[in-house]
Amino acid sequence: MPLLAVAGGALDSIIRLFAEEAEVGFQLNLFWIIAQAGSFLLFLVILYFAAFKRIGGVLEERRSKIEQGLRDADEARQERELARVHHAARAAGRELLIEIISGKHGPLGDDTVAAVLARLYALGIKPDWWKLEPQRSAAAWRAIEEVVKRNDPYCRGVVMLGLEAPEAELAAAFRMTSAIVKGFAIGRTVFADAARQWLSGKMTDQQAVADMAARFERLVTNWESAHVETARKAAR
Repeated sequence: MPLLAVAGGALDSIIRLFAEEAEVGFQLNLFWIIAQAGSFLLFLVILYFAAFKRIGGVLEERRSKIEQGLRDADEARQERELARVHHAARAAGRELLIEIISGKHGPLGDDTVAAVLARLYALGIKPDWWKLEPQRSAAAWRAIEEVVKRNDPYCRGVVMLGLEAPEAELAAAFRMTSAIVKGFAIGRTVFADAARQWLSGKMTDQQAVADMAARFERLVTNWESAHVETARKAAR
């Protein structure tokens, strides 16, 4: 066999080998890609549970502590202001009324408002009057009365505010009060509707006055009826 033919045949074989390797190098192995992607996802899951979730929990705990700290600081500021006003009223010989509205900050339980009053009494704050929102039960009013009598037997009592509640709701709330409640201080239930209609031109001056007078008269009638019933219950 001629030498050049042998050399040519070997060269052709080498060229084909390199060509095949080059072709293999540019091919995509789907199984290898899926395996690598699965490994990467597994790594991310492990990293999440081992590090990110723990870090997230730490950050959430820190955020909660900061928010609680801000709430505590605000409560402390309000308590300091109430104590300052209380001392100023006593120094000036003035009566002090403190209004507490707890229902706007969460549900009212039978001891919610009573606990707030007990806290203020513990700080030495003893107003002449408390102005409180309607309670959801007679038990809540009894708890309030017990706290007041235990901490300040000279307190004049409680006046109930209305929070723009409908007349029917206020009438029901009147019937649940205890003897500690001496009256009511209600405004928007009386004048809000008349004011809206008067400002929109749907009521004359005389009609607005008559509407507010009728509402107030009904509230007084409901209060007197409930107060008589409360006095009877207390006398039993």
